[in-house]
Amino acid sequence: FKTATTLEVDSSSDGSIKIKMADGKTRKLIMPQEPKIILPENAKVETSVETEISFTVSTEGTVISSSIKIENESLLSSEIVSAIKQQLSQWWFEKANSNGQARFNYSIIKK
Repeated sequence: FKTATTLEVDSSSDGSIKIKMADGKTRKLIMPQEPKIILPENAKVETSVETEISFTVSTEGTVISSSIKIENESLLSSEIVSAIKQQLSQWWFEKANSNGQARFNYSIIKK
């Protein structure tokens, strides 16, 4: 299988990536350097799935784990859902004056 992440980003002159939030503002992604999710190589992929993933970024820049939502989650194995949520919960953004809502499309293509 292969994966693809599609989200609105702005690349800064310093090479950093800024992700557009639902309110139109951008937040610099501090960690990881690239916004991608790596699934375990032995993950069970029954069928190709396109989904939207959304989450809230706190004022402190952390992803609020309980806010992570995966559209069509029932089409994914629990192993894949856990991997996605675990990795997103470790993303770290620049601080801001208010929480931000992020969303992006994520595709898993069965080969």
